[in-house]
Amino acid sequence: MKPNITLSLNEDPIYQAACQAVVNQSMANSPLPLMDPFWHSPSLEEIARAQGVQPITNLEVIMGGWPEEELDDGFEEAILRWRHEGL
Repeated sequence: MKPNITLSLNEDPIYQAACQAVVNQSMANSPLPLMDPFWHSPSLEEIARAQGVQPITNLEVIMGGWPEEELDDGFEEAILRWRHEGL
């Protein structure tokens, strides 16, 4: 399917006909770049299928938390102190 492109940059009919002829000739020789498969973006489902991604069946695999050794590292206290100091 070739799109219908009409040019109206100049009111001169000879100029318009020449421009239209150039467009028609270039379209006859090659497809529009946007119609090229290179520009087709696969959907998320297509990407997941191509990469072999499977649904998660065990939520504990992605659950977690903060590392135990860093639970009391003073970060929250520092934030509160900085807020009170106006930093």
